[in-house]
Amino acid sequence: MNFDVLIEEDYASKNFCAYVPALRISALGDTADEAVSNAEDLIKMKLEEMGERVQLFSSTTRQLKVSV
Repeated sequence: MNFDVLIEEDYASKNFCAYVPALRISALGDTADEAVSNAEDLIKMKLEEMGERVQLFSSTTRQLKVSV
């Protein structure tokens, strides 16, 4: 299965977060690659936990133009 992963850098905490919208889970790491690797591990655990009852959430992205 393929999953979209949103990666954000947290400057205050000095780490990265990998968010998987389809499963509504996120993982942290010291680097972007580590966060993604941790997310992959979580995805596998979540899918094993759900078994036949896999429920994926749908999401879309949009860009907003904001005038300040």
